[in-house]
Amino acid sequence: CPTLVGDELLALQREGSKPMLMSIDIQSGALNWNRSHEEYSVGMEANSLSSYNGTLFFAVMKESQKPNAVVALNSSDGDLLWEYQLDEAVWNFAPASPGDGTL
Repeated sequence: CPTLVGDELLALQREGSKPMLMSIDIQSGALNWNRSHEEYSVGMEANSLSSYNGTLFFAVMKESQKPNAVVALNSSDGDLLWEYQLDEAVWNFAPASPGDGTL
């Protein structure tokens, strides 16, 4: 699922099995930037992209065939901020925040 952040549409798509994040200007339709993260994979499950306070969150597969990590990226350029490795798979990940800085 894409998400709106200011005047940008941020979308997560697959490039092969690798996640690629892109920013599209909603006024002109021009591509602002795109960023691939080769160290991760994404599957075909319904993975949501969520944004809070300039940070994007989504689930990835890291050295696994199941979504077993959550990553946070800078919404202004797609740079990796952090990764959290999970003990279990997180299918159809749909993050949300109560507005207090937590997920």
